[in-house]
Amino acid sequence: MRPKIIISAILVLISQMLGAQDFKTLYGLVTDSGDNSPLYLASVNLTGTNISNVTNSDGVFSLKIPVDTKPDATLRISYMGYDRYTVPVSAFERATAERPLRIRMTPSVISLDAARIVDLDAYAMFLYAYRNITRNYPQEHEAMTAFYRETVMKNSSKYLSMNEAVLDIAKVPYYSGAADKAGIYKGRGSSNYDATDSLLISYKGGVTASLLLDMVKNPFAGISLQNINDVFKYYDFTVGLPATIEGRDFNVLDFNQNAAVNYALYRGHIYIDPETYAIARVELDLNAEPFPEVIGDYVRKIPKNTRMEMVSANYIINYKQGEDGKWHYDYSRSEITISARKKYSIFKTFYRITSEMAVTDYYPGRLTIDEESLMRFGDIMATKLEDFTDENFWGSYNIIEPDSEIDVIIRRIIRQLRRRE
Repeated sequence: MRPKIIISAILVLISQMLGAQDFKTLYGLVTDSGDNSPLYLASVNLTGTNISNVTNSDGVFSLKIPVDTKPDATLRISYMGYDRYTVPVSAFERATAERPLRIRMTPSVISLDAARIVDLDAYAMFLYAYRNITRNYPQEHEAMTAFYRETVMKNSSKYLSMNEAVLDIAKVPYYSGAADKAGIYKGRGSSNYDATDSLLISYKGGVTASLLLDMVKNPFAGISLQNINDVFKYYDFTVGLPATIEGRDFNVLDFNQNAAVNYALYRGHIYIDPETYAIARVELDLNAEPFPEVIGDYVRKIPKNTRMEMVSANYIINYKQGEDGKWHYDYSRSEITISARKKYSIFKTFYRITSEMAVTDYYPGRLTIDEESLMRFGDIMATKLEDFTDENFWGSYNIIEPDSEIDVIIRRIIRQLRRRE
């Protein structure tokens, strides 16, 4: 099944007063030091604070920091497989959105034994990984708690809507064909539309789509398979360069859609543990460029006299090995960018729709999700949050901070999560 996220765009005019804020914005561009290729989703953090952001698909980031931040304060940039980079705030003095400060990162030294990379060819490695799912992943029901966040941004500078929730997840065994389910435990949201916003972007099915991104349980990207061998009718695989994630080495499979496929599928990377052949991470991008009609899979109710185009759709799915030796669904992220242009206008407006789900706890056992809290694919989270709002739950984390990394937010509410009965 293709991991779709459907966006509903309708005309709307909403007036809202915007308050002034005492901050300044730092602009940077993070690239590989060798070939200058942009590094997507590199982490950027103001050292010693919870102020952070990530780079976009062009390697660009903007970070809002207090105006009274000292010039000798530093930003820490990190990216898997690369040495960490530290740069003083003063270095951004002349950087602008049009001319961001360029930050070149150096790849880490890879210690993976080369013999492990060539013991299987790409196709055999893929099949071996998927045929060992029953050995590497849970074969019993699991109950999970997860933090989920979704945002809609206009032109990389204005957040139009922000929703976040603590979810209960009923994860079914990996041999099962049944669907995973999620329900809202606590949630909240906000919107920031004004009279200049002619489009209201409603995010539909984000929670369910995040569960469908579990590509170990739902192989493979954009297709439904009766037999895992059929994947080779749609995708080509090659062995990529090894990578290091959090000090652990992985084999890497690169994949791209077969040239004979005449509709949009994906390209990306699969990270495979060389010891267990478990799939630890999948990164994929939609091949949108040659197939403009793919916008119809993602946008519903396009307003009249408006042309919308798919710019990009990027996904990440991460798994973590537990103390039981099994690999568990741990994190997923999707980022979709679309453009809209009114008839007779020469200007485009860009919208970026982002969702993240991070598992904070899991344990064996069945979990029943009640009907009131259950999130279905057709649900819009913002319309369901009203019944699950509890301002006391969020404690000191009393406002939504869309630029904060999700692990920072989880650390702030971990006490509240542990107080649950």
